[in-house]
Amino acid sequence: MSEAEASVDQPEGEARRKSAGGRIAKWGIGIVAALAVLVAGFLFGLNTPVGKRWIVDQIENIEPASGLRISIGRIEGNIFDDAVIHDLTLADPQGVFFTLPRAEIDWRPFAFANNTLDIRSLEAQRGELRRLPELNPGDPDSPTLPGFDIRIDRLN
Repeated sequence: MSEAEASVDQPEGEARRKSAGGRIAKWGIGIVAALAVLVAGFLFGLNTPVGKRWIVDQIENIEPASGLRISIGRIEGNIFDDAVIHDLTLADPQGVFFTLPRAEIDWRPFAFANNTLDIRSLEAQRGELRRLPELNPGDPDSPTLPGFDIRIDRLN
């Protein structure tokens, strides 16, 4: 039996169901593709000057209970691999206690998906520790370190 004969023999409702199923599959594929394009665009956008400024703003907006504040002047390079961080400062409630004019970092940010901070190398020529930090006391039962693995292969 040819395809034409088979389609004539099928009831109309069954042909419509098959047609609707095909449309749903096409819509599903289209939605997944559109989401993939949006995610890729977002990731690409993060590596632009505007995206890097947004990252710096997000870091500076972090307000832990300890009172630690992180400030970054700017980021150069590829944020997904080799980047240069300029004018990093760390402050406690009493003010700035550490400054670092320039740091080169080779890291793998997607390792966060595996609950890991993966830094291949971190190099800084000079930094200044002005005083020891005086952070706000925290909950004595809470962990001192964050709840993820920190890996630093090379620190210069």
